[in-house]
Amino acid sequence: MERIVRSFFSLLLGLVIGCGAEDSIDDATETVGVNASELVAGNGFTCPLSSISSWPNNNFAACGATYYVADKCHNGSDIMAGYGTTVYAMAAGTVLAKSGTQDPANNCSSGWGYDYGQSNTCNMALAVQRYDDDGNPFVVVYGHLRYVSGYGVGTTFTPGQAIGVVGRYYNVNGIPISSDHLHWGVRPGTSTPTNWGRVSYPGASQPAGQSFPAGCSPDSFVAPGTYLSDAGRNWVAPPVAPTLVSPANLSCPYTDTVTFNWANGSGTYRSMLMVCRNAALTTGCINPDGGAVGVEPTGVGQNRATSYTITLASGGWYWAVRGIAYNDYGGWGSYSSVWTFTTP
Repeated sequence: MERIVRSFFSLLLGLVIGCGAEDSIDDATETVGVNASELVAGNGFTCPLSSISSWPNNNFAACGATYYVADKCHNGSDIMAGYGTTVYAMAAGTVLAKSGTQDPANNCSSGWGYDYGQSNTCNMALAVQRYDDDGNPFVVVYGHLRYVSGYGVGTTFTPGQAIGVVGRYYNVNGIPISSDHLHWGVRPGTSTPTNWGRVSYPGASQPAGQSFPAGCSPDSFVAPGTYLSDAGRNWVAPPVAPTLVSPANLSCPYTDTVTFNWANGSGTYRSMLMVCRNAALTTGCINPDGGAVGVEPTGVGQNRATSYTITLASGGWYWAVRGIAYNDYGGWGSYSSVWTFTTP
């Protein structure tokens, strides 16, 4: 799991004295592999192409004669990339659907183009099921990929895995339809898209933008970088640092059984509590847990924990909390400020 760089406020144990007792994919085959070393990470998610560092909106929601034909809108973003460019899974997920069968006799009617002069197969699109940082489902469409026969419903991908390459966007007669690119689209929910790349809209022309025109039904399509859930969780952001509540900073709990309370920041799916003997949270920490030291309280998603009770030895203690995104998809968030207290 990706760890976010820690940032702490420096606190002095001496302030509490007297308060207590003791202070890849192969370009000629259909082999799929993992190659995360080239990727440009985007807030815990992997960019679909190694050369992209932000989510573009090229042709998103373009409609009418300025794009396609008079009654269509483009429900995806076109990320321009040359033929054979590796496409990566932005997060872990499972293939929900794979577009049309191989039908070059019908000029690849699924609409994703023909890999002319290379594999000479119709290109494909994959609809991959994923989850945001609250566990809400969403579907990512990767379109204009060179055909891979081995994929099917239920195929799983790991974050940063190479899932294919950009296909040549030609027709079966060898005429270019467009410059080669990746079609990248996002839809909340769990449904196979009924309109993979474009949707009917019997209205006037509209240039590319951030939203679809009224009357358009793009399967609840959303623009890259916008919110997926009504709770306001941004699916490309790591959790916001929590706010500590109690025990208060520099306080003296007069019992060795202490209940910690905090308010989670947005994007938190579960929490990690650190209770240690030093402000850097590296010495005498409770509950060693493999490579990470700390406690992940029970409760996830909308029922995620905001408190934890533990019995401590006497002396000075420091504590902080950080959020963790759903299944670590958005990474580990930054820590809260570090507070200190003393037990008898």
